[in-house]
Amino acid sequence: MKLRATSESVSLWNSLVKSDALRAGEGDGEGDAFSMPPTGLVALTFGTAGLRAKEGRGWNRMNAVTVALTSQGIADYIAEEGEIGQGEHAPSVCIGFDGREGSLQFATAAALSFASSGLKVYIFDALVPTPLLAFATRELRCRAGVMVTASHNPKEYNGYKVYWNNGCQIIPPMDKGISGEIARQTSLRTSPEAWTADQLKANPMVSELSAERETTKYIEGVLSAFDFDRAGHDGQVEVVYTPLHGVGSTFVSRMFDRCGLRPFQKVDSQDEPDKDFPTVSFPNPEEGAGVWSEAFKVADEMDLDVCIANDPDADRLCCAERSASGWRVFSGNDLGIMLGDWIYTKWKKRGSAKKPAMLTTTVSARVLQNMCEQEGIRFEETLTGFKWLGNKALEMESEGYDVLFAYEEAIGFMIGGTGVVDKDGVAAAAVFMDMLNHVYLQQKTTLEKHLEGLFEKYGKREYRQGYFLTNDGGADEVMSALRETSISEIGGVSVESTNLSANMITFRFGQNGFCTIRASGTEPKVKYYIDIADGAGDINDVEDAVRAFF
Repeated sequence: MKLRATSESVSLWNSLVKSDALRAGEGDGEGDAFSMPPTGLVALTFGTAGLRAKEGRGWNRMNAVTVALTSQGIADYIAEEGEIGQGEHAPSVCIGFDGREGSLQFATAAALSFASSGLKVYIFDALVPTPLLAFATRELRCRAGVMVTASHNPKEYNGYKVYWNNGCQIIPPMDKGISGEIARQTSLRTSPEAWTADQLKANPMVSELSAERETTKYIEGVLSAFDFDRAGHDGQVEVVYTPLHGVGSTFVSRMFDRCGLRPFQKVDSQDEPDKDFPTVSFPNPEEGAGVWSEAFKVADEMDLDVCIANDPDADRLCCAERSASGWRVFSGNDLGIMLGDWIYTKWKKRGSAKKPAMLTTTVSARVLQNMCEQEGIRFEETLTGFKWLGNKALEMESEGYDVLFAYEEAIGFMIGGTGVVDKDGVAAAAVFMDMLNHVYLQQKTTLEKHLEGLFEKYGKREYRQGYFLTNDGGADEVMSALRETSISEIGGVSVESTNLSANMITFRFGQNGFCTIRASGTEPKVKYYIDIADGAGDINDVEDAVRAFF
């Protein structure tokens, strides 16, 4: 989106918000915070993940005003889909929020904006993880759901993630339709001064939603989908768990208790939600040992060998295991094949007349595909992101398949049949613990050795990923140049076919291998993902050849 600078932008902001808490002062007009879009007011780009940006005043920042205007746009999009009824016949929206700076304020502004547009609103009465919002949106048959969170981004950020009535994140062309309605918003339907808890309680279109009650339903959904081994706490492995200053601890604790799993050891310095994230600058468990240092410290003190972590909104899961050479943090692909194998193992014991199915994304490693082909499991791949995985999973369920599992390499895992058709770090943590107990206490081995055994069974893969930073527009130039180049081999590995899409190119190798290059939709980056079968080539040569493209 091309933004236009205007000397009147700050004055327009102040005349619209009319709230001392939100008014802009001298110097706020510097930089791009108050840049204006070609139409409407909100300069933030609305995509398939909704909004995500740094917090602050201005049309190009995450704040209660841009959230309210965005909510008005979504309400108008819903109205365009069908006539909005009155009272009990009005469509509804479910809203959740995490513990980040501004999340409650943003959720309040969104709720009152939806209500002013004629929609019923269910807003949680406490901090919740993203999977619970996805579950409740579907369970309550809401027209849409909104989760106020910036997931694993640094503390300066917040976001607004949108789900539709099927419990999945929105996909094109819905995002463009909503974006068009947001671009038409030129005024607020509610006053920022009225965005208060008292106004929420007084509004007849807004209902408080019990996080306690929805969590109970959500956990029962997990129990109905997966059979946990209940050996008693003394006969189970004890682990360290950290929510990385997010909302996960309470929900993972309740999940473990209800599933008969041994309680975890807390990381006291990170166990409570904290908007300042005092021990981590980038609360993403994929980011290396620095993020894990507090958990490893507790594990050393308690002489425990496994640590698990959620990101702050608890939709992702990661784990680490002590080894002779130090701590190993397992990748999303490692966990994907371990969880996929375990879920299928338990499914076979349970017995089902349906045909099993599993999914992953086009940029995830192919070990799961190999497993599915060997075991006779229907396998599907989708574009990157759980918006695609979730919608495809529902499509396959409608065709009669029992969708057992879906994952993406960015440590996102969906346990099939739970009622959550999105990545779910809380349910995945429970299933992981059930697997860990079996690996450690029945097989009497380690996760590392168990993983090697799966590679031997299903075929070991070499996987590599990375990215290049680009200037504005640079990613498009790189992708255009690659599309115009005929490439028959990369790093000595023959290219069997090439698949093109709007922002992605995939070169297919033999034995399910691939090299995918795509432009990031949120950052000035071009990302690459490489997967080759063991012995099919040298992945270092392939990566060097990919890097030479840039």
